[in-house]
Amino acid sequence: MSGACSLAIWSAVGCLNSFINSIIWRNNMVNWAPVWCDISSRVYIGMNVAISASSLCINRRLYRVSQVRSVQATQTRRRAHIEDLCITVGIPLLHMALYIIYQGHRFDIYEDFGCYPECPVTAVSVVLRDIWPVIISIIAAAYGCGTFVRLARLKYENSKILTANGHLTRSFYWRLMALAGTELLIGTPLSIFIMFWDIHINGVQPYSWSSVHFNFSRVVQYPASYWKAEVPELEISRWDDVLSALLFFAFFGFSEDAQQNYRRFWNFLLAKCSILQTQKTQ
Repeated sequence: MSGACSLAIWSAVGCLNSFINSIIWRNNMVNWAPVWCDISSRVYIGMNVAISASSLCINRRLYRVSQVRSVQATQTRRRAHIEDLCITVGIPLLHMALYIIYQGHRFDIYEDFGCYPECPVTAVSVVLRDIWPVIISIIAAAYGCGTFVRLARLKYENSKILTANGHLTRSFYWRLMALAGTELLIGTPLSIFIMFWDIHINGVQPYSWSSVHFNFSRVVQYPASYWKAEVPELEISRWDDVLSALLFFAFFGFSEDAQQNYRRFWNFLLAKCSILQTQKTQ
């Protein structure tokens, strides 16, 4: 399903982004790669809603599946895929585009962490950044509850529902529900915590375009001793993508389909090794 694929892809992108940053800025805070930091900081902004948008996509699709009792036409499936892309790709890209409105300056560099976006706490930043993942998670939770209630009421029709969506198995369906639900249970409280933490520590500053974007091109650098003691948001940003990736693997990495793929890959490697060994002996 599109939502599961997007969750895996976004988790991989977030992990790769953090990994590259941690390698480049290990034990230093020098502005080595300003263009990379422009890209990396926007990836962090997109990741702010990407995982919750993927969970919304999964829950929304599962809710739609629970209502379908006949095989869907190709055109209907195509429209559903387009809607999924609008949610899983469109929302994060829109979130990145709106960042310029409340972006304080070019970016920050934290020692041992890397590049990070600079977002002064204003009413505008709360509305355009902080509240988005919370609202998306609430909508996703509503879809999830609706799916669970509907399936509980129609237990005897579960097989018909899955038959109408031939690519779904019962195991895969419930794994998706469990993954999306776990992401919501973990991600929503973290989003709320970060929002209130920023407001509590920094206060809500008045917004104006000129004041927020004053000396916009500057880059602020922070030593590790500062952010490790004062900014828990960075540690959360560092590890939440890793947690999402681990959750995805926990739910799908041990499935029967995954094990079959592991066996195919292992057999492929063994076959290649045996061919190379034969060529060497000849």
